[in-house]
Amino acid sequence: MNNMLHFTENHRYCVYRDFSLSPVDDKMLGLIYQPMVGALAIAFYRLLAEQVPIDQVGYSAVEQQRGLFLTMGLEPGDKGRACLIEQASKLEAVGLLQTSRLYIPDSDDYLYEYELQAPLSPAEFFRTQHLTLLLRDKIGKFAVLSLRERFFRMEPGDMYGLTYNKENISVPFYEIFELNAHSIDYELEQAIAETSIARQPGLKAVEEEAAINYADGTQL
Repeated sequence: MNNMLHFTENHRYCVYRDFSLSPVDDKMLGLIYQPMVGALAIAFYRLLAEQVPIDQVGYSAVEQQRGLFLTMGLEPGDKGRACLIEQASKLEAVGLLQTSRLYIPDSDDYLYEYELQAPLSPAEFFRTQHLTLLLRDKIGKFAVLSLRERFFRMEPGDMYGLTYNKENISVPFYEIFELNAHSIDYELEQAIAETSIARQPGLKAVEEEAAINYADGTQL
């Protein structure tokens, strides 16, 4: 973006979240992601997540970004904007956020969409080399190994070595339940399709080389 005025506290935004944060997610945010991106970035992530009711998924209401600035303790203006952009950029870099700018032709203005991504599971995170190395650079190798142990429970001693004899004896769906194969419920399918969350069909996302460039060179 060539003009900082295109991202201000006066612009509107909405949040999209299609998951809910679990206790393990909370632990990942606090112990793993926070050392990498900082407490302020994680606070911004949690603030965005709270915009959608905790027992629901989908879109938040469209609001003015001024509320985000004030809740984060940022002064409206260039300094506050640069700080918020920095926090969002950190979240994007570690895969927790995807930010889009949507053009509204009627008002010749922009709306920002913050699409939250769920934290990686512990197993996924420690299989992701660049994130593990970044965490190592922030807290050290031995701290990484210590943190890893806090996320995994080992198998009980009585089970040790028995996985070679493991047999799946679970029952498949159709051995327990029977559906009426002769009556496809088109009305139900149509109702579900009509009430499914639409991903902004009336707005045009503006992509600038997969990132939004700001006047100071920061990317969102």
